[in-house]
Amino acid sequence: MSWMDPMKYFVVFMLVPLTLDSNAFGAERPLPVPGMRPSVPEEEHRQRVEGPDRTITWRRWQEMPRGDFRVRTGDRYLGHDKWQHYLVFEESRACMKRIRFSLIHLASEPVADVETAPGSRYAIVRITNGVMTARKGLWSWTAQEVATEPWLSAWSVAKQI
Repeated sequence: MSWMDPMKYFVVFMLVPLTLDSNAFGAERPLPVPGMRPSVPEEEHRQRVEGPDRTITWRRWQEMPRGDFRVRTGDRYLGHDKWQHYLVFEESRACMKRIRFSLIHLASEPVADVETAPGSRYAIVRITNGVMTARKGLWSWTAQEVATEPWLSAWSVAKQI
């Protein structure tokens, strides 16, 4: 027995999978004929079209008038007429304040209050519903500086998506 005998078995072992049919590995459908579009079962097609979307469609950042923070909105389709709507607050790097966002609503649906601070510059809120589709509804909130001083500055904003 020479040292090449094990190599023969190794080569045969590597070539066997190439000769097997694709159905041998559990393929549910045969491979399409070259040049023809593969047929997709109706249920699978429906899931592709109406199924959930794993990506969030973000709109561009919008700077707020005072420059302390900016806002961004996004939407994601979950399937079965349900949507997730996102609102993101980003505090400016130059801002050294804590800002509380309260009375947050998308149309008539409320969201819990959130805060941003120099060490935690982002706040994200999410609403899941089946009423509003992408780019529909009016986000509104109140932004208030959280300070130890007796005076507080507050401002309200409503944005049409």
